[in-house]
Order: sequence, then C-alpha cells, then structure tokens
Amino acid sequence: MKLGVLGASGRTGIQIVRQALDDGHQVTVLVRSPAKLGEFEDRVRVIQGDATDAAAVGRLVDGQDAILNALGHIKGGAPDLAAVNARHLVAAMRERGVRRVVVQSGAGIRVAQDHPGFSGRAIAWALERLIAAQVAGGRAQMAVLQDASDLEWVIVRATTLTDGPLTGTYRLGYPARGPGAKISRADVAHAMLGQLTRDEWLGQAPAIQY
Repeated sequence: MKLGVLGASGRTGIQIVRQALDDGHQVTVLVRSPAKLGEFEDRVRVIQGDATDAAAVGRLVDGQDAILNALGHIKGGAPDLAAVNARHLVAAMRERGVRRVVVQSGAGIRVAQDHPGFSGRAIAWALERLIAAQVAGGRAQMAVLQDASDLEWVIVRATTLTDGPLTGTYRLGYPARGPGAKISRADVAHAMLGQLTRDEWLGQAPAIQY
C-alpha cells in the first residue's frame, strides 16, 4: 500500500515507519525536520512542512491509499495542533478520494463505550487536569473525525507509552484501563497498521492495552 504518515519523526511514528517498510509498504512522510528520521530518511518520500499547513497536508495525502496519524502533543506547541491538522486532513482526503485514516490518541480521551463508574470518572477528572492540553486537543481531533462519517476512520487510544518491544499480544477494545497501564510504542504502531485492512473498529476509538 501507499501510506502517508504524520508524526513520523516521533517515537511512535518511527515505529510506524519501520514496520510499514518491513511490511513492504511505500511510505511518504510529512515532517518539519527530515534529519530526525535518522536511518529512514533515505527510505521514504519526504515532504518537508508543518502538519497545520493545509497545502503540505494535501501533498502528503495525494496519491496515498491510507493515512496513519501519530502526531503527538508538542510541549509549548499550539494546543489546537491536532484539531487543525484533522480539519486539513479530512478536507484533503475528501478532495483526493482517500478514505482510510488511523489515528493515535490517548486513553485519557474517554468515550461512552468505556462506561466508567465513579472511580473511573474520578480518575478521568484528575487526568484531564493533569494533562489538560492533551485531553482537550484529543477531544477536538476526535470531534472532527466523528463528523467525517464519509471517511473510514479509527482512533487507537493508547495508555502510558514505553519503548518496549513489539509483542503482538495486546488487545483492542473497551473500557480503557487507568493511567497506570502501559503499552509499547511498537505495539501501538503494529495495531495501527493492522487497522488498514480491518473493518471491525471503523468509526470507533478502541483502547489498546495488554
């Protein structure tokens, strides 16, 4: 497949790029600093630009079969980064006829399927105040995708991320576990790539956890 990757120079994004190339996919990335791709810089098609630039996002989407979005919250960055990018991404996908997008988000973004009890709501309340910018950005991003019912989107919500190995033994589903739960970035990347050809979670935001 021809895949466009956002957030490719981040720690989860690099895992996506590595695994996608290993699986034989053709990869195009949109990054501000190509040098951060390290060993992969010469193995992918690079579009240098910003994820909040509609024209740059359009160039990334052009000619792709699907998009993988691992944009993370940037400390000191624009709090609406995820939402602005999502709006540009949806518009570019509609214009170019690209339908599938798989997005990484945080488990702190609770959804109705989690059915949190009192303790779960208390944890969510505390978490929202601890990482308010990330939660607000993730919710805004999700709202944009939920409105794009004509697209095939999946949001993979990850708990605390580690640099552990790829295990392939994770599960996707509900409810999301608490903030103490951990998952490797390699497994998150693996799960996201898996959603390129599966339909069970379309239009949903399952949590990934062990």
